[in-house]
Amino acid sequence: MREIKFREWETERETMVVGVREEYDDSVGFRFAHEEGGERILMQCTGAKDFNDVEIYEGDIIQGCFKSGKFFKGTVVYENALAAFVLSVIEFPIFEFQLSEIYYPKVIGNIYENPELMEG
Repeated sequence: MREIKFREWETERETMVVGVREEYDDSVGFRFAHEEGGERILMQCTGAKDFNDVEIYEGDIIQGCFKSGKFFKGTVVYENALAAFVLSVIEFPIFEFQLSEIYYPKVIGNIYENPELMEG
C-alpha cells in the first residue's frame, strides 16, 4: 500500500508546502506548517513518478510523448468518473489520458507557480 501524501498551495504567501504524516489534520489526515492567512488548496500525490524520479501531484504540468512519438503537455487532475488521476492535454482539453499511457513523463511545473506553462 502506498503512502498517501498531500501538498498545499497557500494563496496569500504564494508558497507550496508538502505535508508529512506527523503534521496531522482531521480533515485530510495531515497538517501543514503555515501561518493563518490565505486559502489552502490541497493536492494529492498520484503515487507515480516522472522519469527523473520526481513525485507527480495533482496540479502538476507534465510534458511527455505518446507511443506515436508526438510530444505534448498537460495538467494532472483527478477524474471522478474513472476514479483515477489523468492527464488533461492543454492543447486539446477534451483529451484525457491515464498517466501510465505516457512515455517519458516529466514534471515541468504546476498550475499555481507556473501558470504561463498552461498556454497552448
